[in-house]
Amino acid sequence: MGAALLDVAVSPLFVWSTFTGVLAAELGVPEPSLSVVFAVGLACFTVGVLVGGRLADGLPPRVLALGTAVGVVAGLVLCAEASSVPVLLEGLLIFRTANPLGFLFGREEASVKESSVVYS
Repeated sequence: MGAALLDVAVSPLFVWSTFTGVLAAELGVPEPSLSVVFAVGLACFTVGVLVGGRLADGLPPRVLALGTAVGVVAGLVLCAEASSVPVLLEGLLIFRTANPLGFLFGREEASVKESSVVYS
């Protein structure tokens, strides 16, 4: 179940080209100009995963979950309200950096629960 939910969360990153036509029309820009948005999203996701491991080790779970939720919601709101490529980039930067932290939080919580079941 967790893998299926993870796939749903990550898949929009890999099916970006299905959104570019409508998004380009709504923003009034040529489709190729949106390739930078994909590149930034992928880079931010990578940074989020790399930095997130250290944050997951050093922050209490509640703080990590709350910070992730705030970042994801703020990024999605900016993306939804974007009227230009720079605003879309800002939203995606926030969303794609915060999003992996949620994956790490879920992984940490699952491993703690699993180890308590196995060793108790």
